[in-house]
Formats: sequence, structure tokens, C-alpha cells
Amino acid sequence: MLFPIRVRTFVTTAIVVGSVAAFVAPTAAAAAAPKTQGVGSVTCSAKGKVTFNPPLTTAGTGGTMEKIKIAVKLSSCSGTGDGATIVGGSTKTLSVVASDDATKCSAVPDWELSMLAVTTRWKASTGSPQLANTQDGFNLTSISANPVTWNYSPAYPGTTGSFSGDDASAQFVLQQTQAEIDAACASPAGLATLKITNASTLAWALPAS
Repeated sequence: MLFPIRVRTFVTTAIVVGSVAAFVAPTAAAAAAPKTQGVGSVTCSAKGKVTFNPPLTTAGTGGTMEKIKIAVKLSSCSGTGDGATIVGGSTKTLSVVASDDATKCSAVPDWELSMLAVTTRWKASTGSPQLANTQDGFNLTSISANPVTWNYSPAYPGTTGSFSGDDASAQFVLQQTQAEIDAACASPAGLATLKITNASTLAWALPAS
């Protein structure tokens, strides 16, 4: 059933010639260097949560708007090319759904999370170029049980940014059992959060030649 403030630091420099001090106008000294468009492949473990606002219930809350956020931290990464320099990162997506059934548990994930637009921020190892963000589209392809798992494959327009052109996939393994999810849906408080365990993975693979 259950199945996307940069802070600039200004520095004032004083150049002293004899007894005269000439001040150079503030500059954006801390402006970030351009990030590298990463190439290669990478696979990471993912852990985080799915949040529902308002909480989902079996019958729905009577509202017609639902906000669903998926946020995971990436770790234990391995890969090739620039992917071999990645030590972690984060992936986020936000879905806003307007429908008479938007607050019903039966709408997730088959409908409300059937397509995702996600952004991934990378953390590269010390001394390695920092990589540009990656944007992906995902389609829900299947739902597994014991444990409850949502499996996603690439969707149009595919991967852009770092690892552009790779085939991306995601597997979100939930901590709650289906019985626990159903019980939360049936409760007065509803289902507000699903936990994503570190058995989950996100991967970007070079297309088969």
C-alpha cells in the first residue's frame, strides 16, 4: 500500500608606503572557486528519513495539499574517476501534491512518490576538487517487502551536473515494517515520518557501452 546562503567574507587590505596608508576597496576574497563537473561512477550508502506534512492517515485528514520531503546523508562511498574521491554528501527531494486524496496513506509511494526530482551535494576528500551538485529524475519501479524497500530507476531528463549521463538508481530501505506503517496510518496522530536505514543505496553508473 505504502507503497529539489552563500556567505561572502570581505577583507580590507592596507598597503603602507612611508607614513601614508592606502586602502584597497573590499573584495570578495572568499569567493568560492568553480566546482568540478565530476565524471566516473559512484555508489554510496544512504540514511535519513521521509517526512509527511500533514501526517498521512488511512482515511485522509480532509486536506488537499501534502508536502513530502526525503532527506538522506551519504557515506561509505566508492567509485571510479572523480567518484573515487567522494567521502560523503547529501540528497534531498521535496514533493508537493494537491489532490483530494493527498493526505491518504494509500497515495504513498505508488502515486505521490512515483516520480522524484532530487539534488545531491558532494563532499570530496581533502585535496581533491570539490564537485558540482548532481540533479536527477527518478521513477519508482518496484516495492519490495521484508524489509519494505522502494526501488527507483532513472527518469527523464536523467542525470545532469556531476556524473552527467550516468545511469542513476536509488534503493530506500525503510526501518518500519508494513504492519507498523499501517498502524501509524490508522492512529489519530497519523504517519509523520518514515526512517530510511543505512542499508539504502544511491548509485551513479557509467552507461553500458
